[in-house]
Amino acid sequence: MKKIKSILFPTDFSETSQNAFRYALWFADKCGADIDLLHVVYPEAEPMDFPVVVARATKDKIETAKQMIKIFFASGMAQVEVGHQLEKMPDVRPSVEMGVASVVISEVAKEKGADLIIMGTQGEHNSFERTLGSVSTAVLRKVACQVILVPAGAKFKNIDTVAYATDLAEADPYHIWETGKLMDPFRPIIRVVHVRREGEKRPLKMQDIKAFFENRTPALQITYHDFTSDNVVTELDDFAKGWDVDLMVMYKPRRSFFERIFHRSVTKKETFHTHVPLLILK
Repeated sequence: MKKIKSILFPTDFSETSQNAFRYALWFADKCGADIDLLHVVYPEAEPMDFPVVVARATKDKIETAKQMIKIFFASGMAQVEVGHQLEKMPDVRPSVEMGVASVVISEVAKEKGADLIIMGTQGEHNSFERTLGSVSTAVLRKVACQVILVPAGAKFKNIDTVAYATDLAEADPYHIWETGKLMDPFRPIIRVVHVRREGEKRPLKMQDIKAFFENRTPALQITYHDFTSDNVVTELDDFAKGWDVDLMVMYKPRRSFFERIFHRSVTKKETFHTHVPLLILK
């Protein structure tokens, strides 16, 4: 995996987003990456002007957003500078675009060649989001790069402990290795954890993953944890708290449209319940 050099950070100017932006600045500093700061304005049309493409109301929103993103950027920079936590301030490029947030974020990520998207997430708020998914889960479906979701209140600190939540799939050894390469600037302990449901059968056993890494990557510090529980999300949350995990990692395979509607994956559930930043490998 190539090094993280370009980070896309979408913002809605909320307090949760401001906290996540501080996290992104810190992360970019550690990786030596630049940040594209993005706000997306949803277009509006005034009834008498329709079908004018960009209504006067939308233009006003864009101008307001341009001022807001400058304030958001300055506030975030000032807060991290006060803490003296950065070795070198990342290059941050603010921009405002118009459209549907998840679509624009995906397009900008592709256009900018983003290696990583970092964004704040406030969890599952209402029945609409429970049915169709939040902006963060919509972004996960559309983008090809890795994504870090930073929950409200998460503290930005050094990543000493990473938990990789494995489903014991055949590709998991590769994705764990991929995680190690991505986290190389931090040199963390990687705790591979699997929550087994009663009677389940998986392609691999934890011993298979352990044997794979024992002979191939002595540089990675890996421990292995296997539990049995019917509530995967709760068990992972308890594991993160018990081991003081700084970053949870999951692999998100592509699903068909039918599966996305009728199968609430563990990855999607975890985006709404995690108390630590969550890295989704694509």
